[in-house]
Amino acid sequence: GFMATFGTIEDRPDSAAGALACAFTLQDEIARWNRKRSARGAFPVRLSIGVHCGPVTVGNLGSRERVEFAVIGDVVNTASRIEELTREHGASIAASETCVAAA
Repeated sequence: GFMATFGTIEDRPDSAAGALACAFTLQDEIARWNRKRSARGAFPVRLSIGVHCGPVTVGNLGSRERVEFAVIGDVVNTASRIEELTREHGASIAASETCVAAA
């Protein structure tokens, strides 16, 4: 799994739209990849994406030995919960009403 952020460093009015566009592009690319995998007899890869938007805390976390760029906050937790809903509803993408309205 991974987390992608849009407009994290520089606030952009199109961040929500960019996040949704990225989700759909990822879905299309995974479908294309799965067709190739299927032709080789490999199992498909399942994609699940949760999209939400709002203010987060951004920065470097860690120690001198290991520093990591991170985003934290309620928005991150909500996006994770939305992603979990994809399994419950048999979807590959779920987005919050907040994000869809912002897009």
